[in-house]
Amino acid sequence: MISTSFFGRLSFALKLIFSKAKADNLAEKLKDKPVEKPLLPGNESGALQLLALLQKEGRLVDFVMDDVTQYSDAQVGAAARVVHQGVAKVINSYFSIEPVLTQAENSSVSIEKGFNPDTIRLTGNVSGEAPYKGTLIHRGWKSSQTELPQVIAGYDFSIITAAEVEL
Repeated sequence: MISTSFFGRLSFALKLIFSKAKADNLAEKLKDKPVEKPLLPGNESGALQLLALLQKEGRLVDFVMDDVTQYSDAQVGAAARVVHQGVAKVINSYFSIEPVLTQAENSSVSIEKGFNPDTIRLTGNVSGEAPYKGTLIHRGWKSSQTELPQVIAGYDFSIITAAEVEL
């Protein structure tokens, strides 16, 4: 079952898109439908495999799970550099990443009618219908190819990284 905090976030998101009354109505309807997991079926293993790769190469989970408030800014910065290099290695090894829009950031762009809202998010004073003219704040990123490594049959994806015991 999905936690109630999920429904709180969902309700808030719907209020950003719709009127409060319509959002409350949609959230209430969705609350009555049982959902086993928030991830799409079959995505758990790929997501966990990617997380394991980010941990192996960049120690990302170690970095995020550690309380960095006890370290100096210089120590956190040094650790972030190692994490950055490892995460970049994983992304460059297993994904072909390219910008959604190729124009330079801060340049003027036109968004034509029929654009895909999954690829372009309009911000600011959005009114009327496309075409829209605006300033490109972020080019966005998309993956044109993804090739995660093959795994051994029976691999336990829930283990992001094994515990290490020195003898």
